[in-house]
Amino acid sequence: MLFLPLPRGVRPTALAAVVPLLIACDGRGSRLMASWDGPDAGELKAPAVASWCPGARRLEIEAIKGDAGVALVIYPVKALRPGRYEAFDPGLYPMQRPGSAAALRWFSEQEVQGYQSDSGSAQVTEGEAGYQVRFGYRMIAATLLDTLRLAGEISEFAPGACPAGKSPDSTEAE
Repeated sequence: MLFLPLPRGVRPTALAAVVPLLIACDGRGSRLMASWDGPDAGELKAPAVASWCPGARRLEIEAIKGDAGVALVIYPVKALRPGRYEAFDPGLYPMQRPGSAAALRWFSEQEVQGYQSDSGSAQVTEGEAGYQVRFGYRMIAATLLDTLRLAGEISEFAPGACPAGKSPDSTEAE
């Protein structure tokens, strides 16, 4: 490991105070807090990553901790704006604008439990440090045999760039 000397006048304690601020400004300070009911009720509190994909005109937000994960996708008409984004069932209907969808998964002792939204909404607001999202969805199991309620919020975030490899196809961008 290579250690470089600190510039004159910079104390290690000053760096300790600045590093958390740099992380927060980078959008990594955002957190998702969610809970769900049903036969395997649970909760997730984890760092959230938000990405704006301009070609597809969608905001992707995901949080993963251990074996559990929550993801939201918000589809504005053109640009992301504060407002209510109603859910649609992506298994039954084509993408709707404005609209939103959510997914929840965790590993049980024997299998992966997977759910997707079929109703509900996400409320996007804008604050001084970025956007916030409060959400509530009815989720249906991938097996179509079970439902649960997912609710939560995502603290202020500034979306990052769309991850590589997530380019929209021609039908999605229209």
